[in-house]
Amino acid sequence: MAGEITINGIRYEMFLNEDVAITIRRVDVGVNTVVTIPDSIRIGDSVIPVTVVEARAFKNNATVKKVVLGKNVVTIKESAFENCRALSEVTLNNGLLNTT
Repeated sequence: MAGEITINGIRYEMFLNEDVAITIRRVDVGVNTVVTIPDSIRIGDSVIPVTVVEARAFKNNATVKKVVLGKNVVTIKESAFENCRALSEVTLNNGLLNTT
């Protein structure tokens, strides 16, 4: 399952991965400078954890200055923040296992 959802003015492209969790594929921050990747996203009656930030999810974003990862994010893929020139801070969580 793939789709989009907007939370607090931030559009997330996502898909349900093999672990029955959400992978964030692309983030459109609009004018927001701070992005918090949610712990989970409600889809219908289900609350599904967000566990992965996909490769190039924020690529070439010129607006975002700070990213806060939700408590369920365990993987950040290679180049997730590639060419984000304004980005100065990423707040990691204690559960982060992989940066690939």
